Amino acid sequence: MTEIYSLATLWLGLALLATLLSIWLRIATAMSEIIVGTVAQLIIGAVLGAAALGTDQSWIKFLASTGAVVLTFLAGAELDPQVMRREWKQATIVGLVAFTAPFLGCAAVARFLLTHGIITQQQYSYLIAAVIGSAIVPTLIANAFFLPRHLMHRTEVEIERVEPAGVARTEDLS
Repeated sequence: MTEIYSLATLWLGLALLATLLSIWLRIATAMSEIIVGTVAQLIIGAVLGAAALGTDQSWIKFLASTGAVVLTFLAGAELDPQVMRREWKQATIVGLVAFTAPFLGCAAVARFLLTHGIITQQQYSYLIAAVIGSAIVPTLIANAFFLPRHLMHRTEVEIERVEPAGVARTEDLS
């Protein structure tokens, strides 16, 4: 019974870490959960062995399957419906390419490299982590250094802090 509680504590700790990282790095929660899960699998699997995460247990498989559905929902919930309606053609093209390219790439690697023994399962995991990292690192650099702060959405509290009460804002003048 202690093993179940230990595994649950480990998984909940990873979920908490993913949430805190998404807040700190200002990225989507779904993306940070995927990243933390992948990195945890690589590190914990390499240090303690694959069984340390309990991925062979049925309740972990159930939670992972449910989590995949929730992650899909969270990713969809972060979309702005007005922008999607206005830019539906571009969003559709980007969505199709963003799904199709990694799918075909991973399927090709799995089909031609894994089944022929050219790379191992662990090397494949490292490859997937590198692909995810190559998508995340430029985004983090752009957010940290190159994103103009004046283009970011400001909340009413931030506006009041910057502009004293009673001062007309340009939005109010129209």
